[in-house]
Amino acid sequence: MSTKIRSVDSGSPAARAGARPGETLLEISGHRVVDVLDYKFYGYDARLTLTLQGEDGQRRTIKLRKEEGEDLGLNFETYLMDRARSCANQCIFCFVDQMPPGMRKTLYFKDDDARLSFLLGNYITLTNLSPREIQRICDLRVSPVNISVHATDPALRTAMLKNPRAGERMEIMKRLAQAGINMESKKVKAGDTFAGMTFVLTGTLPTLKRSEAKELIESLGGKVSSSVSKKTSYVVAGEEAGSKLDKANELGIPLLSEEQLLQMAKTQQENQ
Repeated sequence: MSTKIRSVDSGSPAARAGARPGETLLEISGHRVVDVLDYKFYGYDARLTLTLQGEDGQRRTIKLRKEEGEDLGLNFETYLMDRARSCANQCIFCFVDQMPPGMRKTLYFKDDDARLSFLLGNYITLTNLSPREIQRICDLRVSPVNISVHATDPALRTAMLKNPRAGERMEIMKRLAQAGINMESKKVKAGDTFAGMTFVLTGTLPTLKRSEAKELIESLGGKVSSSVSKKTSYVVAGEEAGSKLDKANELGIPLLSEEQLLQMAKTQQENQ
């Protein structure tokens, strides 16, 4: 189990109370311990009762006293007492996806773990938080939480992260704010993927509003023009495209669908 005790610090409160390596920490003062957040939060008080389970399956309880906030002195198999949660997004600008092959395995792991945000300052996207985890952040007053914003428009953020939950960000942040959770937000700009390129938008796109497509292109360093000319790099055309499409065909300007635009953004990033 993830809460199995690997070692006990000599002279620590847990050692004085009789905790032993190999036992599993089940509860602290009646609260189930799932991971490091539970361990630190429920282990803060000066007087505690630990419920332990031996390798033979037998349970016992021990009581201990310590200074308020003093660590119990228990060490577990992993720092999180759990596996780190990986990112479920397929961002068009993900720097991990752009890593060259043949490097050490840990460099290819994309973490998106709220616990690492609180404990180590990592930034998260909020897309893989379950309702239970959101409630636990509020209950345990896990603060601050560092959040990568990417875009404020739900549809645009969903398109950029390629995750249907990406658009829930504002609602989750509102809930955290109402619970008094401090948040550090960072708006990520992907850089100059479309630097030097001029795009013209015409027609109705399948999922993106024209303003959202414009924000996406500009966030990647490109320009959006209202008219087609010889200087136009691409025309992004949707349904019921009008005279701009005709002009693009006349001048031989390359055409893109919404899907091709998003794929182009990802491919350009991978090749940088």
